[in-house]
Amino acid sequence: QIDPPRQLYRHPANVFVARFVGTPPMNMVTCRLEQDGEAVRLVGDGTNIPCPEPAREKLAVAGETVLVGFRPEDIEISGDESDAVFAGVVFAVEDLGHEALATVSAGDAQFIARLAPAIAEQVQPGDPIGFSVDPVRLRFFSRETGAAIPVNNIGGRSGNQEMTQR
Repeated sequence: QIDPPRQLYRHPANVFVARFVGTPPMNMVTCRLEQDGEAVRLVGDGTNIPCPEPAREKLAVAGETVLVGFRPEDIEISGDESDAVFAGVVFAVEDLGHEALATVSAGDAQFIARLAPAIAEQVQPGDPIGFSVDPVRLRFFSRETGAAIPVNNIGGRSGNQEMTQR
């Protein structure tokens, strides 16, 4: 992939680019598509994500199982674990002064969350934790090839992209 750095970071063409560009790298979780009444959900280790409407058709074409990626700074800690789309246990907290990196274990998966110091002070290893990610920030990849699955209209832009820039 040949693109400007921001494009590489936010819209990687494949799993290799997603994991290579950025520190810490993009979190990845294997999810299967499940019908839940009228809704479709992405379910995996400690994961229960409402599938964004525009992504449903593309992901169904990609197969029953996909890789879902999200950046550590896109994680929002939930006050109540039952309201979260990800649930796990804090494995470690690395205090870096201006921020902290929390490693969260959920089944066989591990995620890294970038936390503000005020939030990091409230999180200890062994604590159960729930978190969510804005669906606009989710990236989808083929489990077989690692290629990005372009999803139209999430956040109003074509491809594996979002409308707002952080």
